[in-house]
Amino acid sequence: MLKKFVSSILCVLMLVGCGATSAGSAVSAEKEAEQIVSELGLSDKITLMDERVVKGLFFFDEGLVNDAKLYMDSTNKSADLVGVFKTSDPDAVESKINDYLTSLKETTQMYNPDEVFKIDNAIIKKGADQVIVVIADDIEQAGKIVESLIK
Repeated sequence: MLKKFVSSILCVLMLVGCGATSAGSAVSAEKEAEQIVSELGLSDKITLMDERVVKGLFFFDEGLVNDAKLYMDSTNKSADLVGVFKTSDPDAVESKINDYLTSLKETTQMYNPDEVFKIDNAIIKKGADQVIVVIADDIEQAGKIVESLIK
């Protein structure tokens, strides 16, 4: 009887372990955003924004984005931005990002015109289930990093 009990527990543990591995294989928005920020050397310039800030900036419809991380300059001295958005509808998310960038450009032209070039050359890449946006000084490096993350 004890052997059956121990065998049953081992089977359950093995099944739980298998489930955790397959569910954890997708890379989170947080990890991808952190990687971009780190590789571009923006850690000292931009900070992670609250979820409510993301909703307020992009006006995503309820349920459109499953996981999102956004890093921005909270002092508004720079247009630098890194955003990773996990979604089932990349086209809709891309549209909302473009709307935001248009608004950001209009505001930036008035208060910080030196940053407009970066906004005009923002990297926006869509994957099957995500959209990544990057505004940074090193456009070429940002493009390479984003390209390696989009599958």
